[in-house]
Amino acid sequence: MDGVYYCPHHPTEGFAPYKTVCDCRKPNTGMIRQATAELGVAASRSYVVGDQVTDMELAARSGAKGIWIHTLGKPPIEIPQGVARVVASLWEAARWIPPLNE
Repeated sequence: MDGVYYCPHHPTEGFAPYKTVCDCRKPNTGMIRQATAELGVAASRSYVVGDQVTDMELAARSGAKGIWIHTLGKPPIEIPQGVARVVASLWEAARWIPPLNE
């Protein structure tokens, strides 16, 4: 793991300076752009792993591949845009991502 990125903001909840509209809150691409700039990687060779539709919207907007963790026990009726793979767990997602040297 080369970095951890998070957004402390919310558009309607919390207190200043965190109660604000920002570019880093998913599905906006601010965190992806920051990570690609700092780490020198292409978003197109990256993965967004998450269990929310906004995670997959982030993948689609940034050009990354989305891995949707869907744990409801039955296949999803509708797959959000940006999903390259649907998995049941974080472990399964990690096993599906190829090593960097491939």
